[in-house]
Amino acid sequence: TDYEVRIGPDIADPYGNTTDQAMTVRFRTAPLDPALWLPLPNQVGVLDAHQPAQIVIGHVNVEQVNLELYALGVDDFFSAQRNWWDYRPSVAPLRQWSLETSAPLNEATYTPVALAEGDGLLPPGLYLLSVQAPEVQAERWSHSRLLVVSDYNLTVKSTLIGSDAEGRVWAWLTDLATGRPVEGATLTIQTMDGDVSAQVTTDEDGLAHTALGGYLSSEVYVWSEEPFVLAGAGWGWSTGIGPDDFGLETGYSEGKYRAYIYTDRPLYRAGQTVYFRGVVRAENDVQYLSLIHI
Repeated sequence: TDYEVRIGPDIADPYGNTTDQAMTVRFRTAPLDPALWLPLPNQVGVLDAHQPAQIVIGHVNVEQVNLELYALGVDDFFSAQRNWWDYRPSVAPLRQWSLETSAPLNEATYTPVALAEGDGLLPPGLYLLSVQAPEVQAERWSHSRLLVVSDYNLTVKSTLIGSDAEGRVWAWLTDLATGRPVEGATLTIQTMDGDVSAQVTTDEDGLAHTALGGYLSSEVYVWSEEPFVLAGAGWGWSTGIGPDDFGLETGYSEGKYRAYIYTDRPLYRAGQTVYFRGVVRAENDVQYLSLIHI
């Protein structure tokens, strides 16, 4: 981009001194560095197997994107999660192809990409997608994603609590096409490090839960081979739906008491008296008790 800056003779400093001369400065900025990324919240994306398999890629000043799609097993998924930076698939790509991109210079653009040939469906399962561009240095975190393709949605909740109590896991399985709960599905529960494992069966409401009998020290995953579904509970699975995303305060080591202090008005003039008021309550789950009752 070309720029021109004109400095006039009447520009004055705080004391009234002027430059008494004019100057014109011209310069040109270089284009933005080429960039390529997969705009998914974290390492794992979820696709509806009922719908054509499609994602979008983000790019700036890139003319061609090269893509590779791998089909993985559950063991491969856990291997990748444990060692994402060094993981390499042990199988040949399911599909390799290139995509020509066009966009205005320096403008971030999002281009839809069909993952299956003919803009079709992908069978339920686990996949690894990698993208590269000749102009961009390969970077595993932003250029590769694991994809879960399933006919079902699995919601997982876990309690990552101390060793003096039992860690518990809840799972809710529903059909993505109808929204109805799925009964009788056998689900396997395990942590990313494989230390804890259990199997549960969903009831008529699509619900299943179990106590794992100890401290849950890592993310918890729930999966089933038939019908295929996989989901997890942990930091990587709550982006966009965590309490902070809705303006809610969170705390994991709160004390027994809550205090709120405020002033009698938001703005004061110099010399005015500022009055404070404070309220202290004992917290018992969703009840706040006056201290006179403690």
